[in-house]
Amino acid sequence: MLLFLLGVLVTVLAGVAANLLTPFAKPLWAWVRSVMHRSERATIEQEIRTRQAQLKQLDRFRNSDRDLYLYLFQWLLGIATMFVAAVGCAILAATTLYERLFLNLSFLFLIFAAVSTLVILASCHEWTASGMPKKVARLESEIRKLRARLPEL
Repeated sequence: MLLFLLGVLVTVLAGVAANLLTPFAKPLWAWVRSVMHRSERATIEQEIRTRQAQLKQLDRFRNSDRDLYLYLFQWLLGIATMFVAAVGCAILAATTLYERLFLNLSFLFLIFAAVSTLVILASCHEWTASGMPKKVARLESEIRKLRARLPEL
């Protein structure tokens, strides 16, 4: 019985508090929506800046083959470094007491090397003479779509 009366009292007090706070609901909701809009606008603007940076990188690669070759060479060196580290860990596994640790590290480095090789092979079509204009067109289209969404906010 006491819990029932306590529940009724809490319900009545909550109703009175809700009626007293009703005039503040509209400005509070407007403030929450403006914060959401600013956050969404900032997110879209960040996406636009990211795609513009990708366009600049592609333009630099298109204008200078040296930059593209250096970029791909960096990937190649990273992959080669992981293979060398994997072989080094395998050698250490065969010569030390910590066989399992170094063997696991060796497999880990081999997996990293294989994944990065697959990533660079998958993205190589973007760096060809026919792939670069397609990627540029796609990025410009994405930027136009994102800019079209900005005024709605």
